[in-house]
Amino acid sequence: APSHATTWGRALWAVLLTTLGSVASQPLGGESVCTARPLAKYSITFTGKWSQTAFPKQYPLFRPPAQWSSLLGAAHSSDYSLWRKNQYVSDGLRDFAERGEAWALMREMEAAGEKLQSVHEVFSAPAVPSGTGQTSA
Repeated sequence: APSHATTWGRALWAVLLTTLGSVASQPLGGESVCTARPLAKYSITFTGKWSQTAFPKQYPLFRPPAQWSSLLGAAHSSDYSLWRKNQYVSDGLRDFAERGEAWALMREMEAAGEKLQSVHEVFSAPAVPSGTGQTSA
């Protein structure tokens, strides 16, 4: 069974991911349609700074060590949301937050793209196996 620190770290990562996802889904300046030509290309880099020096009280002293799960995200329109206030999250998001398993969440995102035509691209990047390091997509 995962340690409390691992579960906490994954939950924190899921909150970070959903927060970034909800911020990115808001249209700027009242514009709801992208008019960029050619299509915009994005990159994202996550830098983990979870070290025993930086967080002495929250750093796990026993196995497994501090770590970050894989990065998962989507470019989407305002028709799609990963979660909504005062509602339960999907099984896929719960699995990702609790166990770091991304497959069900990726399938849910892709299905929303097919159904709503609102998820334009799903992307992922490898996990950061220690509390410090980088991953990019």
